[in-house]
Amino acid sequence: IPIQLGYEGPQILSLETALNKEKLRTVVRPEETIAVFGSSHSGVLVMKNLSELPVKKVINFYKSPLRYAINMGDWFIHDHTGLKESTADWAKEHLEKNRVSNLERLEYTKENVHQTLLECSQVVYAIGFQRSSIPGLLPEVLSGYDKKTGIIKQNLFGIGIAFPEEKVYPNNDVEFNVGIFDFLCYAQKVVPLWLK
Repeated sequence: IPIQLGYEGPQILSLETALNKEKLRTVVRPEETIAVFGSSHSGVLVMKNLSELPVKKVINFYKSPLRYAINMGDWFIHDHTGLKESTADWAKEHLEKNRVSNLERLEYTKENVHQTLLECSQVVYAIGFQRSSIPGLLPEVLSGYDKKTGIIKQNLFGIGIAFPEEKVYPNNDVEFNVGIFDFLCYAQKVVPLWLK
């Protein structure tokens, strides 16, 4: 489930809709100011989509500067938290060098949100996901899963965005492997262990 901050005022525009430019086109109007929380991959894609549609203004609230994946040959620094490929190219060109004229980036502070969010008619939260509850299991059971094997408890296993693999990189950065290909590779590695 996408995380939402629950600010009062603007209508929530779903991340799923905001990532699909054709759907997005049908729910925004030229006189609107749209807030986008987040500046990782999904947040940047939403800003790109909005910048290509006729909207009055886009306000991006971010916690940290833009981060790019850096190719180190056989691994990446910021592999799962950094912008890559066309998204990175767009961010470098349109958020850093030649800022889109109707796009404003503000650090996520109470003051900035309080002063600015009221001018927004819609808000997109591109700040991550939270695990759905599983009937009959306490949240603390789920949060205690083994991040290397996906084992939640005896005969209960997890994989995917709710139970990602934790990975330590050669520079000692720790990230979660998130992405369809990563989930498939993780499954190939841990399912044989689960079957023992």
